[in-house]
Amino acid sequence: MKRTKVSAHLADTPVEGGSVVVEGLLNYYDEKEKRWKPLRGKLDFYLDGKRIGETISDELGRFKFSFPSPPIGKHRVEIRFGGRQDLEASYKFIEFKVLREEEKKKLMRIVKNVFLIVVAICVISLIVVYLVKFIRS
Repeated sequence: MKRTKVSAHLADTPVEGGSVVVEGLLNYYDEKEKRWKPLRGKLDFYLDGKRIGETISDELGRFKFSFPSPPIGKHRVEIRFGGRQDLEASYKFIEFKVLREEEKKKLMRIVKNVFLIVVAICVISLIVVYLVKFIRS
């Protein structure tokens, strides 16, 4: 039996009244070539233990599945590949939190500000290093 692997992530932070988009890859391990290869297969999706649908990965193993956002709070989506004759079953869990739109905007502002501070520190560090080298020569 060949090993399989489901890799997945959320495309964005889910908000109340929106949709949840799960993107990912389905792969199998080729023992001869010693590497993971794309796999076309059916994937079943479960939200908080209830089946919500299915999709099929493409020839590159990629898949995308969206569903209406559940209520505000913590949730868990499970992606299952049921396996086939020569392929093992595999699964992936993603835990996430649905936010209010205002909460997401606030969070994005914080992330943006932290990013700008890190960039500013990098730029200042480069200027200081350049000035130190310039002064020494």
